[in-house]
Amino acid sequence: MLRFYKTLDGQMLQIPEEQSGCWIRVLAPSVQETEYLIHDLGLDPSFVTSSLDEEETSRIEQEGDQTFVVIDFPYRSVDEEGTV
Repeated sequence: MLRFYKTLDGQMLQIPEEQSGCWIRVLAPSVQETEYLIHDLGLDPSFVTSSLDEEETSRIEQEGDQTFVVIDFPYRSVDEEGTV
């Protein structure tokens, strides 16, 4: 899933499509979305593929005019036995 955000008037707002300088939230992208990010938007392929790695650690990296931000945060899950 892809969502686009832009800071407008000091607030981070969701926008309907990409714009110059926007943030792109990528969550479990489909093959078509991955191709869109690389081929249509011209994102660095290593940024896209490393973002798909579940074990990727939080970091910020720059390559040319692109900034790659990985945010790793905990979430609560419960298994079949009720263990959190």
